[in-house]
Order: sequence, then structure tokens, then C-alpha cells
Amino acid sequence: MQGDATSGSGPGFVPAGDDCSFIQYNDDPDNALHGLAPSGYSRARAFSRTQPKHFASIIMDRITLSFWSLVLGLCCATAFFVSGIVGQQATQQQREAKLESGDLVQLVKVVDGDTVVVSKEGQNTATVRLLGIKTLESKHGKDEVAVYGRAAEEALKRLVGDRPLRVLLNTPPRDRFGRTIATLYAGEQDIGMGLISQGHALVYSVYPFASMPVYLQAQVTARAKNLGLWGDPEVSAKAEAMINEWARQGS
Repeated sequence: MQGDATSGSGPGFVPAGDDCSFIQYNDDPDNALHGLAPSGYSRARAFSRTQPKHFASIIMDRITLSFWSLVLGLCCATAFFVSGIVGQQATQQQREAKLESGDLVQLVKVVDGDTVVVSKEGQNTATVRLLGIKTLESKHGKDEVAVYGRAAEEALKRLVGDRPLRVLLNTPPRDRFGRTIATLYAGEQDIGMGLISQGHALVYSVYPFASMPVYLQAQVTARAKNLGLWGDPEVSAKAEAMINEWARQGS
């Protein structure tokens, strides 16, 4: 028996509440509503359909915001770190003595075989990286390489002794660490050349310099005589690999 719209009974009608009389429905949820819908029914139905998309959009917005916040934070941290390093280097350079070619300085400390700290009368100390040479690392305990690194430090001390050192600056006069780059002379003795000639240092050929051909010839002679590190086959093989790498970088 079919229901009567005016009677409010039958399978085609559902009581709708106080704000309307009835809602007609059928088995297909996509069919249009017939009759009067209760207040908020259509809005609730629309919300239920759009709710998953709405939540997904919110989540994506939050993920995007979090990502760019992280990027901004990393950029700020990097800028802070770099500015700190630059500030430290600037402060160090301000504290250090300003050396000029021809200055006489005194050896204060040997940092390693190719780096020393010197003092200039009436000024603070300055860190000097010897131009054109590289000695083996000396800070690795009983490693064979460290043995020859420490030998280079001792050789440097012997070459200098108590004599004043004369400075010949490189161009440019400082490296990226703020150290002064220079050739140091004790009397007429080029300290870097002395270390090369005794087999305690290698010619650092990445950046060409005026005396490099003479340094290279001294290195060939020391190697032929098996002097210093060149007398140890294992260490000399490592030294050859370093030399080849520097030649590749400098080419």
C-alpha cells in the first residue's frame, strides 16, 4: 500500500522534526531530495562529503609550513655560524701583529713543521704559514707519518736556533684562515728550502710561487739521496701520492 504525503505515513516518508513536516527519500542517495528538508540537513550532508578533502588540505598546509619553517631555521643557523667564524677570524687578525716584508721577528712556537708563531717587537704575535711547503702531520701518536711530522718540527727548530727571522710576504699575504703566508729566512737560509733539502717537507705545488722551480729541484735531490721521509718506502709512497694530487689540483 502506497503512503499518503498528507498523512505522513508509508515507506516514502520520514518524520523530519519541528521545522518541516516530512522528507521524502528513496534507495538512491544521489537522487534529489523531495519535500522539505530539516534545517541543517543539506549542510551536514555537504560537509560529510567535503570533510576528508578539507582535512587533507589542512594537513598539507601544515606540512608545507613546517618544511619552510625548518628551511628558514637552518638558513638562520648557517648564517649565524658563518658570521661567528668570520668574526673570530677578524678578531684574530686584529690581535695579531701586522707583518711586512723585511721585518725581523723572533720564533715563539712551532705549531707544526710548516707553521710557526713569531713575535714582532712592540706588537703581538703572528701565526706564519711557510710558503710553498707541506710537512707530514705530527699529531697521530706512533703512526709512521707522525714520526716524520715530528722530525720536521725538530728540524725547523734547529734551522732557526736563536736567530731572528726575516719575513718575505707572499701575495696575497694571508690565507683563508687568517694566517700570514711568508718565506722566513734565518740569516741567508731559507727555512722552507732547508726543510725540503733535508727531506723533512714536500713542495706544496697547488699554488705556484716564485721559488717553486728551485724547491722542486731540491726535492728531487733529497728523494734521490733517500733523505728524511724519502728513506722510508711506505711513507715516501704516501708522499708521492700527495705530490701527484697537488699537481692535479694545480693543473
